[in-house]
This record gives sequence, C-alpha cells and structure tokens, in this order.
Amino acid sequence: SSMGKVVLRKDNNMKEFYEKNKKKLDIAFIVAIILFVVYLAWSLYFSKIVIFNKEVAKVEDAGKKYYAMYATNLPTSESQVTKVTLRTLYEKDFIKAENLYVPKTKTGCNLDESWVKVRKENGIDKYYTYLKCGKYENKVDHVGPTITLNGKKEVTIDVNATYKDEGVKSVKDNVDGNIETSKVTIEGTDIDTTKVGTYKVKYSVTDSLLNKTVETRTVKVVRKLEGIIKQDTNGLNYYSESVENNYLQFSGMLWKIVGLNKDGTIKIIASSPIANLIYGNETKYKNSNVYKWLNDYFYDHIESKDYIVEKTWCVKKTGDVNNISDKCDEQVKAKVGLLNVDEFNKNFSAIGIRDTSVFTLTKSTNKKKQAYIYDAFDFDYQTIENDDYAGIMPVINIKEGLYVSTGNGTASNPYIINDYKRGKANTPIKDRLVGEYINYSGYLWRISENNKNDAILIMQGDVGISGRVIMYLYEGKTKTYNIKEKGNVGYKVEKNIEKYLTKTKNIINNNWEIPTIDANKTFNTYKKERFKSKYSIPASYDIFSAGSDGRETSWLIDTDKNEKYIRITSPTGMAFRLDTDGEGKAFEENGIQLKIKIKNNLKIVSGGGTVYNPYTVK
Repeated sequence: SSMGKVVLRKDNNMKEFYEKNKKKLDIAFIVAIILFVVYLAWSLYFSKIVIFNKEVAKVEDAGKKYYAMYATNLPTSESQVTKVTLRTLYEKDFIKAENLYVPKTKTGCNLDESWVKVRKENGIDKYYTYLKCGKYENKVDHVGPTITLNGKKEVTIDVNATYKDEGVKSVKDNVDGNIETSKVTIEGTDIDTTKVGTYKVKYSVTDSLLNKTVETRTVKVVRKLEGIIKQDTNGLNYYSESVENNYLQFSGMLWKIVGLNKDGTIKIIASSPIANLIYGNETKYKNSNVYKWLNDYFYDHIESKDYIVEKTWCVKKTGDVNNISDKCDEQVKAKVGLLNVDEFNKNFSAIGIRDTSVFTLTKSTNKKKQAYIYDAFDFDYQTIENDDYAGIMPVINIKEGLYVSTGNGTASNPYIINDYKRGKANTPIKDRLVGEYINYSGYLWRISENNKNDAILIMQGDVGISGRVIMYLYEGKTKTYNIKEKGNVGYKVEKNIEKYLTKTKNIINNNWEIPTIDANKTFNTYKKERFKSKYSIPASYDIFSAGSDGRETSWLIDTDKNEKYIRITSPTGMAFRLDTDGEGKAFEENGIQLKIKIKNNLKIVSGGGTVYNPYTVK
C-alpha cells in the first residue's frame, strides 16, 4: 500500500543519513558516554572531594582563629608542637556544625581524631591540619612511629620469678625516619611477680609532629606446673609421700602427677583404674593386649593429643620382683605406657595404689604369667595368668611449659592447665569429652565413647534404690549375657532395670557387643556376639568400666569361649572370673553397672563435668 511505501522510504533515508554521517555520529556517541562518566565521577566522588577540601580549609581557618585568640597556646620554642582538636574548635564556636559532616551525608566527622597543630619552624608558626570524616581524610602526617620490641609481645613467667624487660629494638617513622630508642617512654616494668595475674608494659613515643604511638607487651605471671612440682617435692621432682595436692584435670579425665622428667616434661597417671585387661600370650610387650589397648584404644579417646609427648618406655623383665635390673628388656616408643615396679615403689604413696590391683610395665620370666601386677589383696607384686584380669592405670607424659590457670591440686579442685574448655549451657553431650561426668536419670555417669554423633555412658556405681544396690543372680543355664533367656542377668536387666531409672526418654536402642575373651588375641580382634537393646553392661576393656572406691562387685558382659567363666568387677578396680563349675560361685549376687547410648540432642544445663560438679542435662 501507499502507507507502507512511505515508511520504507523513511527507513531508507535514515539509513542513508547514518551511512553518510557514521563517523561523526560514533564520535558524538563516545563523547556523550565520556561526558556521562565524567558527570557520574563528579557527582559520586570529585564533588565530594571538593566539598571535603573546603571543609579542611575551614577547619584550618578555625584553628588559626583559635590560636589568634589563645596566643599563649602557640609554641614558644623551635620545633615545639601544640595541638587543638576539632572538638575544642566546635565547642568554642570557632567552627559550625554544618562544616563537620561527611560530604553529602548526615554522618559527622571525627571530633577527637581531627586536629590543627602548630609547629615552630625557623621562628615561624607553621600550621598542619588533619580532618577525618568517615573514609575521607587529607594527606598530612598523622600516623605515629612504628615501635618494634625486643622479644615477644606476650611473655609468660612463673610466680616469684624475676621479670626483666627486653626493651625496644627500633623506632621508625614514615616521615622522620629512624628515631632513637632512648626517646621511648616505658611504663609498667615494675611487675609484682608474687601475684598471679596479667600485666601490661606500655611503650610510647611521638614523632616531630607529636603523632603518638603506644605499643603494649603483655606479661602473664602464672603458676607453672613444673614450678609447683619442684616446690612441692622439695627439689626431688617426683611425689613420694602421701599427698593430696597432685591431682590434675587433663582432657576431661582426672590424673595424678607422678613427677617432672629430666627433659622438663611431666609424667602423669590415671587417678584410678579405668578398665580391666588380660595381658595375653604374646611374649613381647609391644604385641601384648595391654600395649594395644593403651596406644590404639585409650589414646584415641584423649582429646588433648597435642599436649602428649611420645617417649621411649623401658620395659623391664625379672624373675625376682625384689631384684630388678636397670636394664631394659624392650625399649618401646609410644604415647601411652605404664609404670615399672621400681617406679611404683618410688611413687607408691603419692599415686595411691594401696587398695588397687593394677598392671605394671615390668614383665615376668614365666611365659604363662608374663605380667607383674600390684596385688591389693597381698599388698605386694605378683604375677598373674596371661588370661587373668588386672586393672589398668594409663601413664602419659605431657609437654613442658604448661601453666596452671585454676585449682589447688586436690581431687575436688584439681589443677587445670587450659587444655580444653568445660561445656557451656546448651552444648550437646555428644560434643563433650570422654571422661567427663554427667548426672542423668538419678545416677552419675561418665562419657565412655563419643563419636560426635552420639555418646555412650557408663554408670559410675550400680543401680539401686533407697541406698541399696540391686543384685542379680545368673540363674539361667547359659553363662553368656542373654536378654532372651529367663533367669539370665541380661534378661533381668532387659525386663526390670528401667523401673529404677527416673528418666529414660533420651536412652536409645543400640547394637551392643558381647566379647569372647581370648589370650591369643587382642581386645580389638575378640570374637563378638551382638544384641539390640536400650540397656547393656560394660565389657572389661570399656573405658571407665572398672570398679573402685569401695563399690560393690558388679557383672561384666565378657564371656568365655568354653562358657566356663563369667566376670565381675571388684572394689579394688580389678576384675575377677567366677568358675561356673566351682561350688556354685556363678550364682553369686552382683550389682548392675549400666551402659547406655543417649540421643545426640541431650544438652548441658549446668555443671563442670567433674565428679564433684557433674553436668546436669535436659
């Protein structure tokens, strides 16, 4: 149509016009973009800079007016500097509030960091102005010198030690260059090292424009653990007498300090037996069940591994416990070990094993009775059968230089060395440490296993009511823990035990193990049967399963490949096997020490996780 022809003709005309003027149009377009960018830059940045610079000039003018009125504040000698802050200029009406804002905002300038300074140079008063308004500040020397100290900025010294400050290494200014260290003023070096606390030593210096820098050294006066040991042992460096102040809380567990090693590391021992083991038939300690448990299982449950120092342990061997050579039968490099008989003798009273039957690191020449234990019943060292039980008190060495933050070394208030922080309110129990104590369902428990998804708790004591321990007989035909056989201890626990607990909703089902003890194997390779239940009882090698503190005997879940023996813990921390063929001993009554798995959302309400201040939970 005619209308279509008109539109087409106009489009052709525009195209021809663009082709003829393409170069000019492109240039015009580029110029327009540049003008737009310049406009944005001006409005977003440069206009603010212009405004800011005008404000700087107004502040300097205000400063000059101030000094004109207060001429006595001007410097009187060569190189002397005086200063007036922006706050003073504002409060004395030398400048108006409308000049004290970040450009194009309602944010005020910094009244205390902004200033006008006057320095007398060759007899003339020269003005320097510094204005800080948000991110805007003018280029004038306003930064103090850099002070570099000798030594560390944080120093830790033992109580009653002498503090000698190491002083200043250098001072350098971005304008003045190097400044003599003698111009640095030092305050706070007179530290009272008789009092534990944190002290500050301050170093201050100014440059030629009176810009000041203050550097600080923190000095912590602490009770170093090695210092405490030296003082308490009168320089012997090991505890030999019966004492009450050598307890240490470490990695959630309670230990006793044995003493200070020659290299400055500190030897500690578990404060009581925490499990029961058999030595096994392996003749080498390095291959024994005891070594495997200490360094594979127990060590894996320690939270503060960085504090533990690997040592070479001297394993001694003798046929006469009263005549032990200094010679090592084996030298084993490991993180965890035991005390030899001679070490037990030296520290006997201090580590408190009189009523405890435990393994030593000393071996016997008798292949059927390879291990020496301290026997609490005979108050002497004895050998035991390779498949017989003894309690175990692990020994570790922790690094030197540790200091005590709190505690007096007693069992109720042990030394704390800040290797971990106690659980706070609303912290899940699954995130806490193996060894910590919990009040739950009317009983005291300890965390025995914790894999960050759930926690296994072992009761510290036995189930009871009104002060009485609930005792059960093994009345079933099978002498293996069995929750389905009527009369079996397992059956009684399954059917009856819940009525003695006040809360059970957070206890969950688990696949529990019944290990078969075998002297030819190590604990981690024992044959194991499994059953599913909310409740179980400990195995002999479970951490914190050992009885102690005069508690009743209680059943263990261990079984024997011939079902000839069943096991119980004893008040000494040592486990015993009862012969099912011998005069009905298998039918003796024994208490029940429960083992449970709890939900991963069980949380702390209060408490410190210790036996004297256990966590309460919700």
